[in-house]
Amino acid sequence: MEILTLFVIILEILFLFFIISKENNLYFKKIYETMGKNFVKRSKLEIEFRNKRFDKKSYIIFFAIFLFSLFLDTKMITIIFISFIMFFLLKLQISYEKFSKVFINYNPNVKKYNFYLLFILFLQVATIILTFFISR
Repeated sequence: MEILTLFVIILEILFLFFIISKENNLYFKKIYETMGKNFVKRSKLEIEFRNKRFDKKSYIIFFAIFLFSLFLDTKMITIIFISFIMFFLLKLQISYEKFSKVFINYNPNVKKYNFYLLFILFLQVATIILTFFISR
């Protein structure tokens, strides 16, 4: 078994323990909610945290992904990680109205919004270039 595959399996097991303890342990659930509230206070962003429950269907999908990850090699795992990064970067692109609502405490304007979009575009281009070099 390769190192990166072992790393992914360890991450999946840790994620499973996190989900189980977040839903079933009241003390951990309280800590999780407090961390979300503290993050909002420290960052001064106007966002809200929603705790989603992990249902039976999600557990089945998770275990299917876990079994599938046993057969992946290093290059495949790297491409999957890069795909997740690109998906996350695409989710960060928001409209100017939403940007001004989230960053209301930081005096949002069009210049800051354009810099925000330029930074996300730079990260996407860097990820595409990284993918090109990894796939060779």
